[in-house]
Order: sequence, then structure tokens, then C-alpha cells
Amino acid sequence: MLADVTASSRAPPPSAAPPRSTSLPRYRRVEWCGEGSSGGVWRGQALETGEVVALRRVEGVAALERARQELALVQSVTPHPHIRAVHTLCSGAQVISDHGEHSDEESESEPVAYLVMEYGEPAVERWQAERWWERSATAWLQEARSVMRGVVAALAHLHDRGVVHGDVRSDNVFYCARTNPSGDRQESIVALGDLSHARRWPAPDAPSLPAYAACRAHECFLGDEGQPMAADVWAAGCLALELLWMRQPGMPVFDCGTGFPMSELRSLHAIWDWLGTPPSSLLQRCAEQHPDRPPLYVPSGRPSRLQERVQRAWAGRGADADEVQLAIDWVAHCFVYEPELRMSAVQALQHPWLRGNVS
Repeated sequence: MLADVTASSRAPPPSAAPPRSTSLPRYRRVEWCGEGSSGGVWRGQALETGEVVALRRVEGVAALERARQELALVQSVTPHPHIRAVHTLCSGAQVISDHGEHSDEESESEPVAYLVMEYGEPAVERWQAERWWERSATAWLQEARSVMRGVVAALAHLHDRGVVHGDVRSDNVFYCARTNPSGDRQESIVALGDLSHARRWPAPDAPSLPAYAACRAHECFLGDEGQPMAADVWAAGCLALELLWMRQPGMPVFDCGTGFPMSELRSLHAIWDWLGTPPSSLLQRCAEQHPDRPPLYVPSGRPSRLQERVQRAWAGRGADADEVQLAIDWVAHCFVYEPELRMSAVQALQHPWLRGNVS
């Protein structure tokens, strides 16, 4: 078993078994939330203070080392109002089940730990429960803008500190309780979470392919993974389009299933169907940089259908047409094919759509 780990602790080499812990339980698992990209997650409670937290189970020496790195990285860029905090890493012995029992079996070769995080309500669950897009188009457009402002503010903060998120998607957006500036009440604030795929950049030895194919930037499918901050902005555009398309939040527009390589090819064709034919100069550059990749058939002369489709989705719903157009323009800037010409997270925050007042 392992002792408490903080961001300032020295992590042992992956081959070393963590030290045993004799600490009393500190957290209780209360409710299963689901399986995340890096392990199972529970809603939990701190036994001493009663604070509600999120507990992500970490199993195995390699996963433990990654969790240590995530903890150190997140604590180096927080607190920030739009980034979900990670508090500590504790041993399996310090977490009990809702029945008061230790339910984790571990060994020196397969230690169990829990990453203790700030609790946040999953945004997708709230959206699907309240279904704002069906009840009030105006309220949903305001909510979409508020969500994107929070997500992009988090990205701008991370990028300014040389950190790439690498997994921007609706499943990693949360509503977290924050004390308002006057300190007299709690507010529900949009926060970007799950930095398990985050990394410092530049870092030549770090994997740079975005974790989730449905939000992967166009250039990444072509082998160009050298501009991951621009890829984060593309992923933010995917999230915004998911909200503006008003079909079912939590289901990305470019999601074409799994099963390489056909799913990647279908994703590319979905992108081209929405955004039109990419510039030939970009395709040629990627082909020259990656001559080992098989040639692609790219339909020529295809126009972008982004504006037409989103406008049609909002037609007759009573939302302000000018604001809808601003939202479309913002998404279009996220989807500029050339990553070097795509707007940055800071520029995205300065766009008129996100500068507008949010009620």
C-alpha cells in the first residue's frame, strides 16, 4: 500500500513498490459515477470534514506513476475557477466503501490508490436532464456560450503555462461549486476536468495525439501532431458544435465509432462533409512530411456546410439571429484547417461571441 502523496513528494521509480500506509481511513466511497478514461470514479466524502469529493481509482504501479504526474501537473496550474482541482493521492487503505469496509485488494506489484478530486456535476448529465435546447433556444444559446467561455478560459490558462489538455470533450466538463466574489453564496461554475492526458509542451518525448478521436483535429489524422495547443482549440470547436447542433449533447458531431483504420477514415469524411475540402497545400505538406502514410482520396471542390446546417438547426426557434451567427463564426475560427492559422485560446476568448454578457 502507499502513503499519501502530494505534488511536492518525490515519486518512486515505476519499478519500486510504494510504501505501506498505516493511516486510518480518510474518505468514504458513496456512489459509483462511472468509468472514466483513466479509471473508475466515485462520488465520495471526506470523513473528517464531510466535504464531497470525487475519487478516481488507480491500480498498478504504472498507473500510480501517471497519477502522481497528473497530481503534480494540476497543482502547478491551479487554483483556477474553470479548472477542476485535484487535492491529493491517497492509498486504498484510506478509502472505505459505503458499508465502512475496505473493498480493495492490492499487492506490492498491483497497488491501489485514489486520486482525490474536487467534485463536479457532469455537464452532460445536467444537459440531458434539463434539456434546455428543447425548452428555450435563447437560454440554451446563453448556456452554450457560458460553457465555452469557461472551457476556453481554462485552456488559455493552461496554454499560457505551457500545458496541453489533450482531451477536451463534453465528458470532461463539470459544474463545480464556487464561492462568489462577495463570499456570501455558492455558484455553479463550468470547470474543465480530467487532466490525465495533459502534458507540458514542448516535450518531444511525450505522446501528442489527442485522446478522443471524435474531437481530434483534422491535421492529427494526417500525421501532423506537432501543434497540440491548436488541436485543443479544434477540440473546443467540436464541443461548441455539439452544443449548437442541438441534437443530443454528449454525442459529438464527428463521432464515427471505433475500429481503426476505418473509423479514422469515416471521421475525416465527416469533417470534410461539414467543413469542405481542405487546402491542397496542407494535404501536400502532410504527404511530404509523412510519405509512409497511404494516399487519401479527398473530394475536390466541396464547400463548407457549417453555417447552413447550424442556421437551419436554429431556424424558427426564437433565438437572436445575430448571436447565432457570432457562434457560427467562432466555431469556424476553431475549425481553420491550417493549425498555424487557427485562433489561439486567448484569441478565442476575445472573440465577440464569448465577450458578450452571460446572464
